[in-house]
Amino acid sequence: MAAEYPKLGKLQPKNLSRTSYLDLSNNSGMDDVDKIQFGRRALLRRKELGMTQKAVARAAGMSQQGILNIERGDVERPRRLTELAWALHTSVEWLLWEKGPKAVQPPTQNDPSKAPPRRIRRAG
Repeated sequence: MAAEYPKLGKLQPKNLSRTSYLDLSNNSGMDDVDKIQFGRRALLRRKELGMTQKAVARAAGMSQQGILNIERGDVERPRRLTELAWALHTSVEWLLWEKGPKAVQPPTQNDPSKAPPRRIRRAG
C-alpha cells in the first residue's frame, strides 16, 4: 500500500524518486523571522553587554562583517545562530522571536556542559 501525500492532489507519485522539484514540506509550525527585528535585538543585546561587533564575532566564531549584516537586518537566520545567542548571553528564541529569556547566565569555565556548541571541521 503506497503512502498518500494530500498536498500533491492529482500529482500523487507512485514513488518519491522523481519528486525533487515538488515542495513536500509543511512549515506551518515555524514562525517567520523578521530580519529587521532580529537584527535590532542582536544590536540591543550587544550594546547591553558593552561588547563590540568584533568581540561578539570572535565569541560566536563569525566575522565582524557577519555581525554587521545581522544588525543591519540583512540576515534572517545565520548559520551560527546558537553560537551567536551564546555569545550574547541570550536564548535563540529571544533573538529570533522575542520569546523566552532575554538574558541567560553566562557559562562558567569549570562546567563543560555549559560550553558553547562546537563545530567539527573536516580535515583537508
